[in-house]
Amino acid sequence: MPILSIALDANDDALEALRCPCGSWSHLSFDPTEVRCDGIVITGPLPSLVCNKCGVPRLPHKVKAIMQDFAEEAKQKGNAVVRVDITAGATAKKRFPFCKNVTLKYDPLDYFFIPGLERASESGFLTPVFFSIDILPYFQNHPGYVVNIASDSYGTLYTKDGGYISFGLNRAKSLVMWLGDLDELSKRDLLMLAAHNIDSDHDIGSEFYDGQIEAIFTELSQERRIVRAQDAFAGELARKFGTLRFLKMEAEAVDLLANLRRPIYFTTDEFGNSMETMTKLFIERIDVEQLRNSVQSLLSPEESKAVKNYRELKLLQLWLGKCLRMNDPATTMMPLFVLYDLRVAFKHLLPDAKREELRLSSISRLGLDSHATLEELYVRLTESLERSFRDMAKSAAQASQIARSSS
Repeated sequence: MPILSIALDANDDALEALRCPCGSWSHLSFDPTEVRCDGIVITGPLPSLVCNKCGVPRLPHKVKAIMQDFAEEAKQKGNAVVRVDITAGATAKKRFPFCKNVTLKYDPLDYFFIPGLERASESGFLTPVFFSIDILPYFQNHPGYVVNIASDSYGTLYTKDGGYISFGLNRAKSLVMWLGDLDELSKRDLLMLAAHNIDSDHDIGSEFYDGQIEAIFTELSQERRIVRAQDAFAGELARKFGTLRFLKMEAEAVDLLANLRRPIYFTTDEFGNSMETMTKLFIERIDVEQLRNSVQSLLSPEESKAVKNYRELKLLQLWLGKCLRMNDPATTMMPLFVLYDLRVAFKHLLPDAKREELRLSSISRLGLDSHATLEELYVRLTESLERSFRDMAKSAAQASQIARSSS
């Protein structure tokens, strides 16, 4: 492996960000590195930040300070070269005072050298711990948790007692959690996580990092705003109804989120693919059994018999009226029914007349002119979907407030 060569000014104390100056994320690397500082050459496996896009290596602030100390000491001793291996030192073997009853793999060097993680008052709390994404279905099916992914690399585990744990998804689609947050979980759940614990790949650049460390919440795309609104609704249900799980969380949803994007040319194929992805994310992930069990006690014998055949949308509409007492759930649900119809129109094998009927019906329900383009239809639909989930979340929050004030 070739040696990275970095020149360091002895007075360079600038802080390094996890993002490269080119705008892309960097990952922590321990490749052999040669640092030249004030005439002294320092070599060995050293922590550096290597850009995932342009490959340019940089030194974290803490490494710069250590290299400057090494260079000064070497000059005093009359040495021109210093050989070091931080990966073999005591710091690389350090264990932090969290999750003491379960053995978890993590690299303490991540905590000390990834920018923004080390904190004087919480030693080791923000150490990233990596897991296979295969663990997500466990929490999705666990009655004590609700799993929501608000974006393609930032998610939340809501607990039945009102708490929550944030997690990220890195470039390798590995799950990343903070060691200190994991300390809040039961030993049973930690053991399950430990079975899916993997070695650190030192790569945590994501929306999770932006939100948790940099406190940067950039304006989301319209597609991401729908996800955020749906996530807010699911979160309100978790707080109001405890163990009620609104969404089924399969690992496939991660790939679907990655493909959730605005069409470029708005061809019929592009549009149909978008309808397919959104239907899977916003309709087919609705957990019908959870909703059916939740609403059952509020139904008449006739309704109880009919509801056995209800699928996602009709069941959710009934549930909103019965459990949240929404005045007009049909209007709130309309964009979701339109989405379903558009998926059928553009992805199913249909006679041309039937396809045109569904398209015109969808346009009409969304309040558009019959000559609306696919782009105009897409924009109106996505805005309406966001508004629908926001209205659901608002109703759930109000129901929670009513429940608290009457208790």
